[in-house]
Amino acid sequence: MKVIDVCFSTSLLDTKDCQNDFFSSLPGSVKEAILACLPLRDAVRTSVLSKHWRHSWTRLPHLKFDSTLWPQLSANEDSAFLTCIRRIFHVVLNHEGPMTKVTLSIPGFPGLKGCPEIDYLLLTLSKSDVEDLKLHIWSGSLLYRLPSAFFSCHKLKHVSLCSCLAHPPLGFAGFSQLLSIVMIDVSIDPEHLGNLVASCPLLELLKLKVFPAHESVLDIHAPKLKHFHILSRIKSVCFKNTPLLEQVSFLDREKYEEHSMQGDFKLVELFSSLPALRLLRIESNFTKGIAAGGIPTSASLRAAHLSSVRMALFLDDLVGMPFVVFLLRISPNLKEIKISHIAGAGNISEKLHLHSLDVEEYSDVKLDQLRVVEMKGFAGARNEVRLAKLLLIKSPRLEKMVIRANAKVCAEKQLLILKKLIRLPRPSPTAEIIYE
Repeated sequence: MKVIDVCFSTSLLDTKDCQNDFFSSLPGSVKEAILACLPLRDAVRTSVLSKHWRHSWTRLPHLKFDSTLWPQLSANEDSAFLTCIRRIFHVVLNHEGPMTKVTLSIPGFPGLKGCPEIDYLLLTLSKSDVEDLKLHIWSGSLLYRLPSAFFSCHKLKHVSLCSCLAHPPLGFAGFSQLLSIVMIDVSIDPEHLGNLVASCPLLELLKLKVFPAHESVLDIHAPKLKHFHILSRIKSVCFKNTPLLEQVSFLDREKYEEHSMQGDFKLVELFSSLPALRLLRIESNFTKGIAAGGIPTSASLRAAHLSSVRMALFLDDLVGMPFVVFLLRISPNLKEIKISHIAGAGNISEKLHLHSLDVEEYSDVKLDQLRVVEMKGFAGARNEVRLAKLLLIKSPRLEKMVIRANAKVCAEKQLLILKKLIRLPRPSPTAEIIYE
């Protein structure tokens, strides 16, 4: 917008020669900078301003086809869909410069499982220099099947897919330049997914919400991978060649619970495969996966680089607390811990596991680098208080412990909890307990 402001102000100063078309005489690069600030719909409309502007929009490197291009169309009419496609084709077929970044976000229309119009569009893009492709097709219960042309976009560096069915063709050699893959609501066979990842030697980011078979295992071979995030209904993930992986997230939202992990993870093997791990995020159903593999009461391995852990789990069962203690044992360089206590379903008394947290039993827990602790959903349960006590005693450099109370806890009980917390011993002279 600064370019537009400067150009507009300059034209106003030239009052002596109002007949000169100042904007039309601008260099092509400046015109393209102005057009880049506009929605694609408005950028195309500038072609009617004058012959000098007629083809300026055709050289825009970033084309964004979204609701700004067809805001008034109904998503329930086939004619509306065809209108969308015609407008997209008009832009693509008249485009003259390289298309390095393309966003295609189409509202849900019936019958998108097979769509020759979009297939042809992707075929056209496969012959261009597209490096960044976002393909988001909101098709409800139907998934748009990616054509083989998509897998021929060999210059891709960033890909984001939503609501698609992916089946790489035979002979697919991978994307040699790809740096990031985001798949949301994508159906893909786990073996194909593993092969796809392995065939992208430069891949650094992998974000998945995919729907493979329930009992499947996902193998990750990605020597350059640094960020891995997954929310999927799979048995487990096996990291076989990920020496640079720094951030790992095993996510589980309540509304996606039917697609959560239900298999087994062997913790020692998992952390041994992640030597560069710095940030770990897990949510409740991950503990179901590690229960079958067992939780060691002691471990010789060390997650030497792990500095931040964020967990949302149920502490009052046979898995939650042992897993937290396991993480404390293997992570001597933790600087930040954030824990959200999720209330368990059913009869809690049947699940309650009062994990022993006597300090003398945990001489191998060293948290000398821990600075910040945050505990959410705190209801004053014995395991919660015991964990807070252990973290305080084992953290000589702790700066603050933030306790966020469970919204269902009455004010009277909150006061009792606060009194109990402030009486806990803490070797750090600067440790502050903040109760909210």
